[in-house]
Parts: sequence; C-alpha cells; structure tokens
Amino acid sequence: MNHQLWSDSAKQYAESAPKISFYKDTAKYIAEIVDKYEYHNFVDLGCGSANLVLNALLEGYPRRSVTCTDAAKGMIAVAEHNNKFNNATFLSTAAENINFAPDSICCFLANSAFWMFNFEKALSRIHSQLKHNGGLLINFSEWDLQGSKYETLKYSLIDSQLEKSGYAKKEYKGTPIKYSKNTLLAMIESAGFEVSKVITKTICVTKQDWIEFYKVPAIAAKSLPHLDLSEALSTLNLAMNALPQDYTHQMKWLFIKAVKI
Repeated sequence: MNHQLWSDSAKQYAESAPKISFYKDTAKYIAEIVDKYEYHNFVDLGCGSANLVLNALLEGYPRRSVTCTDAAKGMIAVAEHNNKFNNATFLSTAAENINFAPDSICCFLANSAFWMFNFEKALSRIHSQLKHNGGLLINFSEWDLQGSKYETLKYSLIDSQLEKSGYAKKEYKGTPIKYSKNTLLAMIESAGFEVSKVITKTICVTKQDWIEFYKVPAIAAKSLPHLDLSEALSTLNLAMNALPQDYTHQMKWLFIKAVKI
C-alpha cells in the first residue's frame, strides 16, 4: 500500500466519501449491526479521513469511545481535524501493528479496508487485544470476492477511453486478488474467532457515485496503475461521465461478524 499517496488523497477522500452511496451506507449498516451488542469501545481500522464510521457509531452514544487508526498519516490528520466528538481518538498505525493492551478492546471494525491488510498478521493482532467474546466486524465488496458478477458498462467505458488515448486496457476488474466467502470464513476461524453472522447486502450505485469515487487519487492510481496519476484521473473522469444519467448498479457487499473465543 502506498501510504504517501493515500495521505496525499486525504482531503479529496474526505470530500468525496460522504457523497458515495456505498461508503455512506456501509458505515451506517456497520453501526446498525453493532447496536445489537453491548460494546462500548471500538477500534476503526483503516478509518480513512471522512469519519463516516466514527460518526455513525458515536452520534447519540456518548458512553462509547472509538479509536480511529490508519497507516496513512494524512488520513489521520484530516480525520482528527474534522472530528466533532470528545470520545474519539486518532492513531496513525497499520492494522498489522496495532498495539493496545491485551484483552482490552470490545470491538474491532474495518469498513471497505480489510482487503488492504495482511490478513494473518492483522487477525492475530486483533485477537490478542480483544476481550473474551469481543467482536470483529469487517466487510468486503464484490470487487474483492470470487465469482461476483460485475456490471460490464463501467469497465467497458474505461477500456474504451483507454483505447482512445492509446493505452492498454485494464488488467483486472476490482482487486487483483479475490477471495471466496468460504476462504474468508476459514481464515477468520483459524485465527481464533467464531463467525456469528454472515450478511449479504446490496447497495444501489449511481453515476455520481463513480464520478466521486474516481476523484480520489489513490483509487485512480490503483485502478489504472499503468498510467501516471494525472492521466489515470482524467481517463476515469471521462469514462464515468460517459455513463447514462439513469445508470444504476446493485453492488454486492459481504459483512462478516465474529467473536473472539
């Protein structure tokens, strides 16, 4: 992961993420899930700069506390600057290096971020620092999952724009390494957790969602790594603006809730 590029993207991410349905809705849904449990202190791993999970967790819950962590220092700086809660703290650290007291945390969360971590190392650290029966709640989008059916129009427009500019087509759709649901569950269970809930949720994505999504430099660079950043941003902007005004896509998300055993 290019921490500096994510740091440089922090202000744009903070501006764009609240306008992107799949970031807003997943953050709200994470809060809805944990509302059913008696957790009081949380760690948000790979929190980003928009405070979407933080706001969803703490609005109306003054007795809760949240520590927001991110490996990109710029993300933490922007998130802390925009924070409005006294019961929130911010820490620049990678998920694989978190260092809270053993058996001290009620619940670890990662919203649209776990795919960026070293799964084995992150899960081991999380397990050691969770209380007994403490919670883990993570999610994965369709672009992280094996066998997902991608909508074709978005990718065909990107490839068309690349071809017009004389560039090679996208090498892969979504993340380059994908996982099956069963692989993810086995990985979590082998780290000492019991999976208690597996939820599939669909979120309606619009043209404007993709326009905002690809404004984030780190995302554009990851999507088109064979282009320099300015060309990647320009190419993706042209392609997404070519989507029909009434475009929608039902995006699949997988939420996994587990407890330490």
